[in-house]
Amino acid sequence: MEKKKVITHLFSVDRTRLNLWCKMGILFSLAIYISQIPFPKDNASVKSLSLAVVAVLWITRLILERRFTFVRTRLWWPIIILTLITLISVIGSIDVDYSLRNIKKYTFISVFLFLAIVNNVRDLKDVKILLLALMISAGVFSLLALIDYSLFEPSFGSRLSFRYLDKNLGRFSVFYDIVIPINLALIFITKDKIKRVLFGLVFLLSIKTIFFMQMRASYLVIFLSLLAITFVYRKKLFVFLLIIPLLVAIMMPTNMVTRAREMFKFGDYMKSDGVLNYRIDTWKGAVRIIKENPALGLGVGKSNFGKTVKKFNDLNIPYDHAHNVYLQIAVELGLFGLAAFLWLFGSVFYHGLKHYLSLPRNDEKAIIIFGILCSIGGLFLHGLIAYFYKHEGFYTLWVTVAMIFALIEGNSEKSLSKRTCVE
Repeated sequence: MEKKKVITHLFSVDRTRLNLWCKMGILFSLAIYISQIPFPKDNASVKSLSLAVVAVLWITRLILERRFTFVRTRLWWPIIILTLITLISVIGSIDVDYSLRNIKKYTFISVFLFLAIVNNVRDLKDVKILLLALMISAGVFSLLALIDYSLFEPSFGSRLSFRYLDKNLGRFSVFYDIVIPINLALIFITKDKIKRVLFGLVFLLSIKTIFFMQMRASYLVIFLSLLAITFVYRKKLFVFLLIIPLLVAIMMPTNMVTRAREMFKFGDYMKSDGVLNYRIDTWKGAVRIIKENPALGLGVGKSNFGKTVKKFNDLNIPYDHAHNVYLQIAVELGLFGLAAFLWLFGSVFYHGLKHYLSLPRNDEKAIIIFGILCSIGGLFLHGLIAYFYKHEGFYTLWVTVAMIFALIEGNSEKSLSKRTCVE
């Protein structure tokens, strides 16, 4: 009897209210997933569970609406083409099982995340909730990293490492490439004093963390992103920002100064101990692989590169990836895959900038879109000497891209006309 009463009560509840509850549940679950992005260990079950809840609640919403609907964004065809090329690349993969595991872990999850966000996150308020989750997560991660640094690093100015998480600094530096510029944009638009203090604290913790990580490429791209945002929205702060590198250089510990100076020794870039160190040989190896496998590539998975370059005895390549995101995509997916990759993210910039220019400059939505575009632009600039299309940077990139298109497509008559419905 109790079971029948519960079922009767559920069906008697207004569908609109149930739909709203489902949407709130989806938003909460997406926030949980986003909050877990920078923490790579021991949280796979939390991520999987949050995505499973999103899927169940999304299906429930579709049932409540009595139709199957999804938003066809302006990225519809680029995503389909890149996904198809990724699946086809398995045919030529040197390790089919490895490639399939990577497709499951990255391709399917990224597409699902994108579709889930653009279909269920419909306005600026929703986007702010997800960005709040991302910033809190970045703040907690940075705080833990700095505490670890203060307790275990032997000397001030030594390079920060992540003993309690992972020692691969490159994975986390690209995460900050995205987070820090968006953080600044949030500070500019937030009127609530408590939230502004929170975002300010996260910003300082993130800046300090990336500073001690000593990732020079991140120094450059984050600085350029912040310059762009302040030039457009805070001219006085822009002038101050130009002076900061000089102040930092004066106060920087000696052992950090030595590493930083290498950025300006352009004549030493090609030497084995220069900024580019072994990257030149790595890029040469990538080009050889692309020439040998121009159509399908080696298959998805960065380690396919590492397994293949071992045959190039004349090159000294200590990496398992091409240390360049564009070369690595071509290595994995061939030249067609690289073209689809560039089409996809070229479309992100084109439509994002186009929508930004259609809005009043000081509109909150415009500032958020501009901040995200600057962060993604910095990430792709960093991609010239690094590979970010995996792990923390990968998921953060897809989440922020989805947020842009949620803002572009949300609550507009055009997006409604683009809905595809299957009764």
